[in-house]
Amino acid sequence: MKNKRKICFAIIFNTRRKENEKRDFDYVADNRYADGNDPQHDAAATTTDTWDGTTVDTSWHNTTDTAFTIDTAAKLAGLSSIVNAGTDNFSGDTVTLAANINLADKAWTPIGTSSTYSFKGTFDGAGYTISNLKIESTAQYVGMFGYVSVAGTI
Repeated sequence: MKNKRKICFAIIFNTRRKENEKRDFDYVADNRYADGNDPQHDAAATTTDTWDGTTVDTSWHNTTDTAFTIDTAAKLAGLSSIVNAGTDNFSGDTVTLAANINLADKAWTPIGTSSTYSFKGTFDGAGYTISNLKIESTAQYVGMFGYVSVAGTI
């Protein structure tokens, strides 16, 4: 059984990693416990969208809206793809999680990989859980979000 931890992004995306070190953990939006023992978390939806490790959906993104909803694992992977390609850094925008997401221990690419490709918007977990996050990387900035600028909020 995996250890479930209450974790803070400030620790994750500012942590320097040793070369070839691997991490396997659950991220819980809004710092709630992944096992559901938090009464606020229990009110969140019980359905979970599971990622296949390859599908990336960016169809939800446009340049006119300032609020976006992520309700599938593929859309979450799309957020990573959009930020890391330099298409949008979401400055002034809010991205809200609207479902529990299971990343199914598939290799995850962090949202934001450097100061050039950083997340600058607001990510609101809304009490939902992102579970089974797996990162196999020697990169400096790793976690659900790898690099969030000072303008960004998680």
